[in-house]
Amino acid sequence: MEKKLDLSKSVYDLVKEYPEVIDIMKGLGFSEITNKVMLNSVGKIMTIPKGAKMKGVSMIDIVGAFMKAGFTLEGEMPNLQGDEAASAKDAPVETAATQVEEPKASQNTETNEEDTVTDSERVEQLKGFLKRLGTGEELGAVREDFASQFKHVEASEIMKAEQGLMREGTPLEEVQQLCDLHSALFHGSTIHEQMDAEHAKVEAVLEAQEKSKSVVALVETVGHPLNQLTEENKALNDLIEELRPKVADKTATIDDVNTVRQLSVHYAKKGDLLYPKLKVDYAIGGPSMVMWTVDGDIRDQLGDLAKSSQSVDDWYRRFDELLTRAQEMIYKEQNI
Repeated sequence: MEKKLDLSKSVYDLVKEYPEVIDIMKGLGFSEITNKVMLNSVGKIMTIPKGAKMKGVSMIDIVGAFMKAGFTLEGEMPNLQGDEAASAKDAPVETAATQVEEPKASQNTETNEEDTVTDSERVEQLKGFLKRLGTGEELGAVREDFASQFKHVEASEIMKAEQGLMREGTPLEEVQQLCDLHSALFHGSTIHEQMDAEHAKVEAVLEAQEKSKSVVALVETVGHPLNQLTEENKALNDLIEELRPKVADKTATIDDVNTVRQLSVHYAKKGDLLYPKLKVDYAIGGPSMVMWTVDGDIRDQLGDLAKSSQSVDDWYRRFDELLTRAQEMIYKEQNI
């Protein structure tokens, strides 16, 4: 029976179809594939060409390894350039499906977009979405376009877009709307599912770039600011999860709101420790300013809620929305 390997499928799907893919990929340097947690999370959104690009592994080597194992490759691969293109002339080709074709300009595939659009162009596109919001276009329409075209956008690109808009003189209030676009970008069916999935992707990128060791070391170093902020975020997230049922059945009280309001101490620490560091040492002021103003808005609205009557349904709706915003801020702090 012919073994066809579709490179457009996720690594998870390929392993499910052909378990031997694990050993082949491991032999090529993709040691993470043996980790079941990584395979069942990152593997569901990662393709072989994307993994190769991230790890710096030649697609020629990958094609050769799978052909040697008796596979026929199909689906699109990144366009080979330079040394790889030269090597491709000598690579054995058994069927038309194994040939690497030039991506067509008219195709709007994920891989094609990543290979043909420069970093600066992607940032300009992100800025364009924000400008559309500034002209009064409906958020839902912009969110839909944003999510469809930037499923795998990097946090650094979002940061650059924010920075660029503020340098161009865009009011801070307009840039703040990016927080809503974050929800469109990072959340799908449920907040918790997408938070888990995006967290796994962030961890995978950090591991691929060999940065995770230093980050984890600092987070786990008792007394380090990253350790304390992370522990506070964990405690706040636990508190929010405990309050969710009470808000749902309308038994939450003003005392519960006041307990959540203690996050203002955490927000103050961010303002004192993180934001000046980013702005002074790394010249990244835009995202910090956006986050600072969102922090203030969450804090102020919790204060207003504590002074409001809890006898109406709207009170519980507002409390639920603020818990969601606070929980999303936890995610943004930890991963962006």
